[in-house]
Amino acid sequence: MTAACGTKLTPCKVVLVALFMACFPISLAASPLLLTQEQGSFPLSGHMQMLRDDNGSLTIENVTSPAYASRFAAIKGELAAGYMPHGAIWLRFTVMRPAAAPSSWILDVDPPSRDYIYLFERRGPHGFVVKKEGVLVPPIERDNSDRAAYFHLQIPSDTPQTYYVRIACRKTIIASLVIWPPELYFKKASSRSFIHGIYLGIFFMLIIINVICWIRIREIISGYYLGYVISLGIISFEMNGYLDQFFSHTDPGLAVAVMRASFAVFLVLFAGILSVLTDLGRHMPHLDTIYRRTFLVTGAAGIAAVLLGVHTQFAPVMMVMTLICTLSSIVIALRLLTLRIPGSGLYLLAFSPFLAVFTMTALVSFGLISGNAAHFSPSPFASLPHIILLNIAVATKLTNIKEQKDKAEATLITERKTIAEQRQFMDLIAHELRTPLSIIDGSAQLMVLSGRLGAEDNFQVKRILSGMKMVSDLLNNFLTDERIVSGANALNPAPENMRELIDECIADAHLYVGSRNVQCDIAALPEEFVCDRVLMKVLLNNLLDNALKYSPPQSDVRLRGWTADKGAVCLEVSDSGAGIEPHHIEQIFDRFYRASSLVKKGGAGLGLYLVKHIVQLHGGTVGLTSEQGHGSTFTVTLPVQPQKEII
Repeated sequence: MTAACGTKLTPCKVVLVALFMACFPISLAASPLLLTQEQGSFPLSGHMQMLRDDNGSLTIENVTSPAYASRFAAIKGELAAGYMPHGAIWLRFTVMRPAAAPSSWILDVDPPSRDYIYLFERRGPHGFVVKKEGVLVPPIERDNSDRAAYFHLQIPSDTPQTYYVRIACRKTIIASLVIWPPELYFKKASSRSFIHGIYLGIFFMLIIINVICWIRIREIISGYYLGYVISLGIISFEMNGYLDQFFSHTDPGLAVAVMRASFAVFLVLFAGILSVLTDLGRHMPHLDTIYRRTFLVTGAAGIAAVLLGVHTQFAPVMMVMTLICTLSSIVIALRLLTLRIPGSGLYLLAFSPFLAVFTMTALVSFGLISGNAAHFSPSPFASLPHIILLNIAVATKLTNIKEQKDKAEATLITERKTIAEQRQFMDLIAHELRTPLSIIDGSAQLMVLSGRLGAEDNFQVKRILSGMKMVSDLLNNFLTDERIVSGANALNPAPENMRELIDECIADAHLYVGSRNVQCDIAALPEEFVCDRVLMKVLLNNLLDNALKYSPPQSDVRLRGWTADKGAVCLEVSDSGAGIEPHHIEQIFDRFYRASSLVKKGGAGLGLYLVKHIVQLHGGTVGLTSEQGHGSTFTVTLPVQPQKEII
C-alpha cells in the first residue's frame, strides 16, 4: 500500500516538481557540454543561454536569482545581439569533464575588442569569483595581459559547472566563445599572432609604397587608394584589438571613435574608387553625382557624429546606410560590366568577396542571422585578397592614365612642331609680300603726287592705295598677334616722343582717307614717354582705322591726349559712327570677334583684340563707351613705366 502510494503522482508531487524546475532551471535548460581529451576545441555555439539587460543594471546576484534564472533563452548559434550601447548581455553555459580529462582549460572570447567581458565562476554555494577582460578594463584588473580576451578555467571532474559571462560594448555585441586545452590555445594564438604580424607588415608596406606613389604621380585614383588602405587598416586593427592596445594607457574609449571616423572616411573613398576606376562620371554622369553625394553625406554625418560624441547612437544608421551603398555599388559595377566599361571587371573581382563578407557582418551585427561574427570581421583572409586585387585594378588604371598622358604629350609635341613650322612659313610669306607691296604702294603714291592723272585714273589709284592699306594692316596685325601669342620679345620699351608718334600715325592715315580730317588735341601729352614704338603704332593705327572705317563719309575723327595722375598718359579716340550695341561691348575686344552689323565693313577681327593686349602689355587699361546713333569713344590709359618684357 505504501509502495503503491509512493509511485502515484499526487497533485502535491506535481507542484513540487514544477517548483523544482522553476528554481533550478539550469539542469533542465540545456545539457552540459562534455570536455574530453579526444576533441581539440569545444565551441559553445548551441550550448549557451542568453539574458538581455537593456539598461545594464543587473548584477550576478540578480541573474542567478529564481526571478531571472528562468528568463534565459537558448541561443542556436553564436552570440549576435545587435547594438546595445547602454545595455549588456548575460550568457550562461554549463560544462563538465570526465576524470580522465585535464582540469585546466581556456575560455576564448573572440573578437576581443569588446568593452567589458566579465566571467563569473561559482565558488561555494552562494559566492562567485569575477574575472575581467575587455578594452576598457584597466590592464591591472584583467585576467591576462595579452591582447586577446581569454579566461583560465579550473573545472572539477564529473561535476557540472555553470559559468556566467557578462558582455557590454558600445559597438555591436557579437562574440564567439570556445573552450580550449591550454597548450592548443596558445599554439593557435601563436599562429594567429604570426598571421596578424604578416598582415600588419603587408598593410604598412602597401601604405609606404602608395605614399611614395602618390607623391610621385599625384593622380586622384592613387590618393583614393592610399586613403582607402589606411582607413581599412584602422578599421581592421580596431576590430582585432590592436587599436585598443595603442590607446589603452591614454584613452581606451578613443579607439572606437577613431575607428568610426575612419569608417566614415572609408565610405567616401569607397565611392570615389568606383567612380574613378570605372569612369562612372563619363558613362553615367547623373548616377555618378547621386552615388558620390550619397556616400559623401553619409560619411560627413558619421564624422559629425564622432565630433559630437554621439557616434555610438548613430552607429546603426551608419551600418544600414553602408549596407545600402555597398549593395548599390555591386549593382552599378554589374551594369558597367554589361556595357563593357574598362575597370568594372577588376572592381567586381576585388570588391564582390569583400562586400559579401561585409554584408554578412552587418546581418550578424544586427542579430538577423546566426553565425560566428569573428569569421566575418576584416581578418587577413578577408581583406588582404581584396586589397591586393584592388591594388592590381588601381595599377592597371594608373598604367592606362600614363599611356593616355604619353599619347597626349606626343600629340602636343607634334602640334607645337606643326604650329612652329606654320609660323615660320607665315613669317616667310609675310616677309616676301612686304617687298612687292612696298613697290606697289610707292608707285601708286608717286602717281598721285605727279598730278598727271585724270579724275578716273586718280580714283582707281586711290582704290589701289586703299587695298594696299587693307593688306598692309592685315599683315601688321597678323605679325603683331603672332609676336604676342608666342611671347618672343613681346615688349621692347624705350623712351619715345609720343606727339611725333601720333603725328606719324595721322599722316599715314591721311594717305588713305583723302579729305577726311582727324581732329587732334595732344598738346597736354609729355614730350617723352616710355613704350614699345612698334606696338604703340599698331595700337594707334588700329584705333584710327577703326574710327575712320565706321564713321560717316563727311564726319571727322577726334583724337585727344593728356597726362593723368602720376604721369600716366591717356589717349581718347572718338568717332561719329552708328555706335555699338550694348550686348556687343563686352565681346568687342575678343579675338576674331566682329559685331554682326559691322561684318560688311571687312577686317579679320584682330584690331581691337590687339589694342587690348598691347595696352595690357604696357600695364594699362582700355575702355569703351558707345551710344547707338552717336558714335563710340575708346579710352586708353598707360602708366609711366610699362610692364617688363614678357618671355
